[in-house]
Amino acid sequence: MKEVVNVQIDGQVLQLKNLSKVLDSTSNTTRAQVIQYYASVQNLILPHLKNRPFTQIVFTDGVGGASFYKKVPPKNPPTFLALADLPSKSKGSASWALVNNLASITYMVTLGCIEMHTWLSCVKAPKNPTYAAIDLDPNGTTSFKDTILIANAFRVLLNKLAIHSVPKTSGKRGIHIMLPIKDTGFDDVQKFLYRLSQVVANKYPDKATLNRSVNARGNRIYLDTLQNAYGKTIAAPYSLRATPNLTISMPLKWDDIKEGLDPTAFNISTFKNAITNGKGLTHLRESDPLKNFYDKAKPITNLL
Repeated sequence: MKEVVNVQIDGQVLQLKNLSKVLDSTSNTTRAQVIQYYASVQNLILPHLKNRPFTQIVFTDGVGGASFYKKVPPKNPPTFLALADLPSKSKGSASWALVNNLASITYMVTLGCIEMHTWLSCVKAPKNPTYAAIDLDPNGTTSFKDTILIANAFRVLLNKLAIHSVPKTSGKRGIHIMLPIKDTGFDDVQKFLYRLSQVVANKYPDKATLNRSVNARGNRIYLDTLQNAYGKTIAAPYSLRATPNLTISMPLKWDDIKEGLDPTAFNISTFKNAITNGKGLTHLRESDPLKNFYDKAKPITNLL
């Protein structure tokens, strides 16, 4: 018989099943602990989830098991799960789920989601992103030390252009660089980021590339700007990733992006140890690198 627990979240009663199911065998993390993690960081992650179309990545048996993408909202969704209809090339319009509160995050976890993936734009202006992302994706035997080097090359360029940026670990081997922007369409964002990436790739041709072909990249870092497009998604800041030990896509300060940084150090075990010590991740609320992030947005069309 499956275990069922009724809990109240955001004034809504949720029926939670199989809370003791292990979603990651490396850290022995259960579904209940994943829910607990997201409850602890809700004030940090929700600003990057609210009113953004959400894509489910369902892990039927947890980390290492089968997974599939699901863009359409769940059938018969609960009333607290917001929905939005947006233009679709193939369908004319399509409905999307919006994860706007902790109840919705928890509901998605019960459906098999470990990661929180959203668009870079919000539903009120879906073709204009509120932030851009440069994805530094190491290939082959590329070291994280080289990824740090390339990330700091972007930091220098963005500082010269007076563009605010915040790095975050991808939760895997890479680094995402986030830029708050406004009044700029996806096409112009992609053009700008591509030109910026060309400068870095030309300066470090042995360490960075814009070549999409995995074989052609060699042992270099792929500077991926193509996620900056309508309908594309990225792991939200503070999202867990479906990796052994459930790493976290952790926002950092630029001064943290230096030799010795271990991107795998941010993980569910770190969180559980902090909980055991009575700390949780609440200390981040005072030092969140993304605090007031969107208030620093600016157009980039004049920089093309």
